[in-house]
Amino acid sequence: ALSMSIDGTSQMCNSFPHFLQKTKCDGVYSRLTWHTQIVITHGSIPQVFLANEAIAGDPNWTIDTLYRALRCEEKRRSGLPDVLYLQLDNCARENKNTYVIAYLAWLVERGVFKEIFLSFLPVGHTHFDPDQLASRIAQSVKYQNVLSIPGYKRLIETCFTPQPEVVVVEKVMDTKSLVALFN
Repeated sequence: ALSMSIDGTSQMCNSFPHFLQKTKCDGVYSRLTWHTQIVITHGSIPQVFLANEAIAGDPNWTIDTLYRALRCEEKRRSGLPDVLYLQLDNCARENKNTYVIAYLAWLVERGVFKEIFLSFLPVGHTHFDPDQLASRIAQSVKYQNVLSIPGYKRLIETCFTPQPEVVVVEKVMDTKSLVALFN
């Protein structure tokens, strides 16, 4: 079986440049906003996916992240096992919705997995595996200037053991439109 936990996080700074020392001028200028999505695949190195603000934090982002993580595991293991255990937080906007469920059903229908067990954390109890890595990123950002996305990527790669793989995502699949065709 394959066990994964995915969480989009906003507990750390998500706009750049980020300065250690704040001034009253910081709020005057607009900044580049980025999404951070963390995938913990048990038995593998953690993965962090970054995307700019042009990519919505919606089911397409979640599904694309899952797709990319599954492709990495498929290469690493030379195939995927029959069963996927997937844990997501209880966010309806990104995770607990028709699109994610339809994508998982499609994976079973296409024979990628024989079974998928999807679980959501209870409301108010959303601390799970990705949160530990998110906490380390947040602590690292708190005490450093982060002036660019490559700088943010380097910070993520050095703040946790084992070293996470960081992927900058420029485009995501539009799975929502595909699912809408069949409804």
